[in-house]
Amino acid sequence: MRKPILFNISRRRFLRSMGASTSMLFLGCESMDRLILGKPPADETVFILGAGLAGLAAGIELKRRKIPFVILEAGTQPGGRVRSMASFGAAEEVLDLGGEWISSKHSTVIQWIKELRLEVIRRTPALVHRFPLDPQRDKEFARLLKGNPRPTDAEAVQVSALEWFKKISRNSDFETDLKLWSHFRYGADPDQIQAGLLPAAWRDFPSEEIKLRKGAMGLVMGLFERIAGVLPAENFLWEHRLLEVEDTERGFRLVMQADGEEITFEARRVICALPAAVLSGIRGLSEKSGLPKNASFGKLAKGGGYFAEKFWGKNFSTSGGFGLTQDFVTWESGRRQNFQKGGLLSFSVGGKLGQEAGPHSLQQWRESLLHTLRKEVSPPQQDHLQNWSQLPSFRGSHFVLAPGMNRESFFRNELGLRKWVWAGEHTSQAFLGTMEGALRSGKDGALQLLGEA
Repeated sequence: MRKPILFNISRRRFLRSMGASTSMLFLGCESMDRLILGKPPADETVFILGAGLAGLAAGIELKRRKIPFVILEAGTQPGGRVRSMASFGAAEEVLDLGGEWISSKHSTVIQWIKELRLEVIRRTPALVHRFPLDPQRDKEFARLLKGNPRPTDAEAVQVSALEWFKKISRNSDFETDLKLWSHFRYGADPDQIQAGLLPAAWRDFPSEEIKLRKGAMGLVMGLFERIAGVLPAENFLWEHRLLEVEDTERGFRLVMQADGEEITFEARRVICALPAAVLSGIRGLSEKSGLPKNASFGKLAKGGGYFAEKFWGKNFSTSGGFGLTQDFVTWESGRRQNFQKGGLLSFSVGGKLGQEAGPHSLQQWRESLLHTLRKEVSPPQQDHLQNWSQLPSFRGSHFVLAPGMNRESFFRNELGLRKWVWAGEHTSQAFLGTMEGALRSGKDGALQLLGEA
């Protein structure tokens, strides 16, 4: 069996390969300096911090308008919290470790899927349900999630989802369902999120869900190629981690760490698309963001396993939906869902268990399948887990609105002579925590920077 491939782009590898390219002979001195030495671009250049979906979307808008820009990324690959493992299992499936399912209401993502001609898998969306199946219970839980009755405007912000749920439901069993649903949707416990996020999430409940047949990284690479062309080093600087931001008279001083050294860039126009969870660790940026000290971030871990036998039948298939298996949410995610001899199951776990997830969680997940389905579960041919909380470049998953947080008091853009614009799923009001939110915020951020919004 082939070793799984993590989609990866190495800046050093690219520069080494370019060293032998005859195309180098046609670059001018200034371009050569920028390509090899990382010389700070001209004053009009827009600096985009982060090569996730928001950063890529911003770069595409700037490229369309022929505005010079550079994207600085702490890692070695684009995509942010979108990551896929290819050649996974005997059937060479693709395991998505970050963004995966796309709502039929996410028009920006769907537009890009069509434009890039990416193949999709479709499913009828379903609530996360328990076993054995209880349709009446699912229906009642759905009514409560929908927010019927809805919280008042004040309650939506000031009261936690758990407190609100206790107010409208007398069934204490639903509190466990709410906890797992909250872990699945936001990676956080329901007492850590605002009550208003419940009906907001339901409004986004689609008539259909899709996922990319070759993994969500297909979308990332399609966007990356739209920007990169034949000379990606002209617009991307990899392994550049932001350490400090300082306001100057003309703009901003960006202190980065690259190749073990500190590099300083003077920037007049910046689009910050870094994950919200890392901002507090960057000098000068926490204050600029306005995030309060009680800001909450999801602690989501995601993984999966390829099994030689499809022991779960249709329980987690496109028609069976997502299932609660003790502390995990499980679903079938393979490309070949009619492939009877084997299949791919994915799972997520959030809250404290998500924060502490590791190799032991894979065993706990298999035990949860055995307990839930009451069937023998053979070890998977291959499994993997990604804990986003333990990665220094992310330190968590989704940004969540904690009770009492006023959305209007943080992530304020600066649009004077010097321009600083925020982007990322955490800045989206309608699509918080989604790929749609990331893409829209990146495009909108570029337009605001240029005064076109």
